[in-house]
Amino acid sequence: MAEASILRAIDEATVDLLTAYQELNGAYVDELEEDPSPLVFMQHVAQNRPFVVRGAATDWPALSLWNPEYLNTTMGDSTVKDLVLMPESSSDEIPWPLWDPDNPGANKNRFSSLSRPLRIELEPGDLLYLPALWYHKVSQECLEDDMSVSVNYWYDMAFGGFLYASNAFISNVSMVASAAGNGGTLDAGT
Repeated sequence: MAEASILRAIDEATVDLLTAYQELNGAYVDELEEDPSPLVFMQHVAQNRPFVVRGAATDWPALSLWNPEYLNTTMGDSTVKDLVLMPESSSDEIPWPLWDPDNPGANKNRFSSLSRPLRIELEPGDLLYLPALWYHKVSQECLEDDMSVSVNYWYDMAFGGFLYASNAFISNVSMVASAAGNGGTLDAGT
């Protein structure tokens, strides 16, 4: 019975964490209407929340150059491959949500109802800053020329400080509690 009370305590703590986060951080994405100064950019980055800079890339040559004819001429017979990447593990061990906010009945868990997804619609030339460790889902629509192009810039996350360590702890506690709730034990080594 001790494990059952520990699981209840972990569930309650998880609900408190999710509820407090939602209450402290509204369900919005900051939208900047002009390119921010380096200081303003870093102030937004420091909040560890997504934000959009509207029209930040409207003067990038790709926005006017990239069309089907240009890409066909430039890339020629290059092969574009679709990739699906998964870590080497069973699906029971994947430490990120499989719940889809656009299909809430599928793959839901006991905390899905507490999720408050942030939604934003981007226009050509907009820049989205998405912080490290933010789970996300993207859907795209083709423009009038039947193409949709996104450019992603990835950089290495700083693993110092509180963010990575706290996220790893929450993930590990969640996985142990989930395993215990499915008939396993609270032993972190299983």
